[in-house]
Amino acid sequence: MVDVEQGTWVVDYDRLLTTSPNPNARTVGEDIRGARSPEEAARLEKHLRPLVDAGAESFAPRSPT
Repeated sequence: MVDVEQGTWVVDYDRLLTTSPNPNARTVGEDIRGARSPEEAARLEKHLRPLVDAGAESFAPRSPT
């Protein structure tokens, strides 16, 4: 039995880019490069890298309540 807690599979941004949800799926990095222009990918990285490296559980902006 494997015990995996939410968020523990991504420890830093570089590892996130080489992670895929299953062996038959593309990696996160491949998806970003395939779906974004180089400028968009750089902007996305500028936003996500500090959040992922800090261990944030959610990368989406929070809605005002």
